[in-house]
Amino acid sequence: MTVAGLHGVGNVFYFVDDLDAAVAWYSARLGVEPTIRGGALVAFDVDGTRLTLHRRDELNSPGPAGTSPYWTVADVDAFVDDWTENGATAHRGPKTVFTGERLCQLLDPFGNLFSVRQPAASESAVDTAPASVVLTADQAVQALPDRAAAFYSTLQNEHFVLESARSITVSESSSRASLYLTTLSSSLVAFGFLARTEYAVQFLSVVIPVVFLLGLFTYERLVETSLEDVAALESIQRIRGVYATVLPGAAKYFPRPDGPHGPNEMLPIGRRASWIGVFFTTATAISVVNAIVGGAGAAILTVQLSGEPTPSILAGVATAVVLAVLLGLYQEHRYGALRRSLRATPSTAT
Repeated sequence: MTVAGLHGVGNVFYFVDDLDAAVAWYSARLGVEPTIRGGALVAFDVDGTRLTLHRRDELNSPGPAGTSPYWTVADVDAFVDDWTENGATAHRGPKTVFTGERLCQLLDPFGNLFSVRQPAASESAVDTAPASVVLTADQAVQALPDRAAAFYSTLQNEHFVLESARSITVSESSSRASLYLTTLSSSLVAFGFLARTEYAVQFLSVVIPVVFLLGLFTYERLVETSLEDVAALESIQRIRGVYATVLPGAAKYFPRPDGPHGPNEMLPIGRRASWIGVFFTTATAISVVNAIVGGAGAAILTVQLSGEPTPSILAGVATAVVLAVLLGLYQEHRYGALRRSLRATPSTAT
């Protein structure tokens, strides 16, 4: 709701003798740097309201009379016409300054200074729009008073989300690997109690396929979570690249690794070009164990069919090796696809 066409304070002027000293003092007090510099004025953004320091001139000087809050109106000229017709006097302006604002200082019939401003055309209509107006997403972006600060805030939020995503993938990988290994160890313990009974073979014929299938599902999800972790980490590296450009010399605090022993190394197997690294993932560890389970199942099946131990051992070893190789090739294929995708996405240079 507005009162007599007023919409609140948009710009407060302080007139000073020494502009440079005042800028230094206000920068220290406010904890921010000016957003606008030009001519006889320097302006700060104070939570959406502009605080402007202006060098004293023949019309305004420091002191109580040197502070002039500017009330935002839709049309400065119409406002001035109405007030001057009713006893006010134009003291300074109306005039359009280099920021695009149209300003005017009025003296009311009692000698008080009353200043008004009309926002620049580039400013959002939200300054003068009724509270009932709902902006679209695009309009809200255009209405941001400091889009650079909004970008850095969004970047930090994205960094936090990516770190959270990495934490979730690591936690899920650990849980799935633990579930598989617990199931396998429990099955082996149970088999130990049945090994010398007539039910041992029947028990293995049921348990081994179940454990083997659980291992395949676990392996596939471990590969997926590893890829998700690498993709999130690459995105974090791009964000760190932006951080490294904020100030001169900041790059040394955000080094991007360029080798296996680079400082602050944070790029895992999925980003390396060498296939050797595929041996050092959690997914590979589970795949090897599961390949042995599969080989054991093949050996038991062979000995049951042939009755000969030697062919069954060879069949088990061959099955385990083939399974381990196939699972390793599958994992390397998935990592290769990720590497190609990451190379197609430009990285931020530091």
